[in-house]
Amino acid sequence: MTAAEASPLDVVQEPPNAPRTPRWINDVETIGNLLSQAAAKRVVLAMGGGDGPRNALLLLADSAAQRLIIDPPFPPLPQAPEAGAVLSLATRLDGASLDFMAVFEQFTDVGGDQAFVLRWPERLRYLQRRTAYRLGIPRELHVPPATLRDRRGLVKATLVDLSRYGVGATVSRHAEIKPGQSMDCTIRVDEVEFTASTQVRSCIASLDRLRLGLQFGEISPTAAARLSAAVAKLERVSLRRAAERRARAL
Repeated sequence: MTAAEASPLDVVQEPPNAPRTPRWINDVETIGNLLSQAAAKRVVLAMGGGDGPRNALLLLADSAAQRLIIDPPFPPLPQAPEAGAVLSLATRLDGASLDFMAVFEQFTDVGGDQAFVLRWPERLRYLQRRTAYRLGIPRELHVPPATLRDRRGLVKATLVDLSRYGVGATVSRHAEIKPGQSMDCTIRVDEVEFTASTQVRSCIASLDRLRLGLQFGEISPTAAARLSAAVAKLERVSLRRAAERRARAL
């Protein structure tokens, strides 16, 4: 079925202020992407337990070997875990809550210190909260449409807002785009252009358009620098407009 043939009834209607609820992620590729990001950022994991919470550093997420490596939790466990023990872990990743269960397999040596080897989780619970201020796209910048790309082809999208963590955009009501879908997104703001992988986090129907909320995934250092430059450009325009409004109010 082509994008033009997609029925509007295929789109799930969501109220604009729908509460954000955690969702379980079972997709292997998505789990690998999230855990790889967490390991690259050296996130601290909270380890739940009946005798109080503990913290541990995520040292490695190896999707090929299907294992995680964390440093021993602090405060220390009352007794060393045995193979097969299930650990409850939680963290935050770019403003999103991430929690999962992982099975302890064995100890290993990392830099002369003992670390825990955990079995790769089969699913994650994920809750995104908007923690970054999203900057609206000012008309005077004449920002061209963004390009969304997946294996089926290209979709042109009108940018609505932008932050360092994601982007808001609108597309045709008939576009075949669903929450959870992965797409490459190319954006140009003034002279700055970059491409990043994104995941569709929300898809809200309104008249003849779909309002998309896209979250950036793994992003190269070059693209990250260009994204920061684009956001800085919007911030400067927003500050100038705010100053002009204050001047008119005097």
